[in-house]
Amino acid sequence: MKQLIIKNTQSEFDACARSIRVPQGKRREMNSTAAGGFSFVLFCLILLSGYQNAEGADPRKAAEQGDAEAQYKLGNMYVKGDGVKRDRKQAAEWFRKAANQNHAKSQVILGGMYLIGTGVKQDETQAVAWFRKAAEQGDATGQLLLGSFFFDKQDYTQAEKWLRKAAEHGNADSQLKLGVMYEDGKGVKQDQKQAVEWYRKGAKQGDADSQLRLGVMYEDGKGVKQDQKQAVEWYRKGAEQGDANAQAKLGVMYALGKGVGQDQKQAVEWFRKAAKQGHVLAKQLLKKLGKLP
Repeated sequence: MKQLIIKNTQSEFDACARSIRVPQGKRREMNSTAAGGFSFVLFCLILLSGYQNAEGADPRKAAEQGDAEAQYKLGNMYVKGDGVKRDRKQAAEWFRKAANQNHAKSQVILGGMYLIGTGVKQDETQAVAWFRKAAEQGDATGQLLLGSFFFDKQDYTQAEKWLRKAAEHGNADSQLKLGVMYEDGKGVKQDQKQAVEWYRKGAKQGDADSQLRLGVMYEDGKGVKQDQKQAVEWYRKGAEQGDANAQAKLGVMYALGKGVGQDQKQAVEWFRKAAKQGHVLAKQLLKKLGKLP
């Protein structure tokens, strides 16, 4: 009887698995906020991390002498309050100095600051302009953010152009997004095989969202020969990274014995992991199974 309940809810989990969080950080649902959902979240991650390790000697003297890399590092110091009082306006000024010298990383961060309105007045036109400058230099993050901005605005032709460039540079977030575009037929002719290939590229780099998507394609036989064992393998990879949707999907596979030996104990364990992250459907299944804490 309990197994029947799980079968009746399988379609809910399938729908859930397709509603992936898009880099999202990780990951993150696409929306159309003024700042751009995907771009906003991704940029925040870049900003908080300083885009790359900016450790080293005090760069102020070199920055004041016009060294672009030193200006970039000094901007990061002001962003993080590292050795100076945190000051986003000062950060923006130093990033601007470096960006004006075609320093791609500074162009990306300055564009992000305009996108979300930190240290500068929010201005999407300026954001796009700076992202484009970095993207045209071949900076994969600039290409990703520019493509993602256009995706948010439903300009899928421009989105595909820039996301493809970043994806071909090996950017996993762009590979995921390009896979979604092929799966849904946005900006490109719908092609499930191409979707699988781009998901696979991201999945092999360890991107949990790509692993989840690839698992769904194997489970449903979309763009690839249906293979429940492969579905379980990719769900497990995503689940072990803490992706709640992948954990819930893996729980379903154990509950139904799809691609793996039926094991209610394992199913409940994975449902609980997902439920701890607030996964609504996992909580519902635990409740129906009488396994809520």
